Amino acid sequence: MAVGARRSALSRVVLLGASNLTVGLPTVLATTRARLGPGPHAIFVAAGHGRSYGRWSRVAFRGVPGILDCGLWSAALPRTGARTYALVTDIGNDLAYGASPAELAGWVAACLDHLTAGGAEVVLTLLPAHSIARLAPWQYHLFKALLFPGRRLSFPTIQARVAEVNARLATLAAGRRITVVEPEADWYGADAIHLRRSRHPAVWGHVLSRWTPASLTPATEPRRPVACRGLQPEWRTVLGVGLRRPQPSGVLDDGTTVSLY
Repeated sequence: MAVGARRSALSRVVLLGASNLTVGLPTVLATTRARLGPGPHAIFVAAGHGRSYGRWSRVAFRGVPGILDCGLWSAALPRTGARTYALVTDIGNDLAYGASPAELAGWVAACLDHLTAGGAEVVLTLLPAHSIARLAPWQYHLFKALLFPGRRLSFPTIQARVAEVNARLATLAAGRRITVVEPEADWYGADAIHLRRSRHPAVWGHVLSRWTPASLTPATEPRRPVACRGLQPEWRTVLGVGLRRPQPSGVLDDGTTVSLY
């Protein structure tokens, strides 16, 4: 990640998600720059494999706080002259962790309230109900055992809860004038919840095209994925040891800063 000179941010971008956002971050950053035009922008990311919106989550040896309780909010949303754009995606891990649809929707609602109070233009993606519905029961139980071992939710139960969460999210979005994107089934791979890598440019391009910048500046070069090596979150635990990293974690060649939480 190249280092550039620091200048005042033209736009502020908040990206909330879990594994799809984490794996797709190089493409999301490139797409963001293409959509919003040349920087510098200030980008704030709360993501991570298995990330929860409302609880501390652990995957392998790493632990991170829930998105609602992380340090992003105090850093990203003080009032400034810059326009703010936000993406809220990868909602659903909490159902596997045992949260009820009402509880999960409440956490997302609190995030949306923070964003809209800060003047953000928000795009929200629903859970991949159509993709999950295409699974055979044996596939569901196989992938559940691999991705969420020890969880006992039946296939009909998870389908019903996904449908309820999506209905709640649609209501939340309508009340806040938030743009909703319904995922297409063919975006996802065999496990029905992780995006096919080959679809990343098309999917993230489609989702982030819903932002409406004040002026559109066509990209002057192809959208090459942004190298994200070396980016580390503000706060995490590894084998139970707390590790902190000052933010921003990286600076792009146009002065755009990237902060992880």
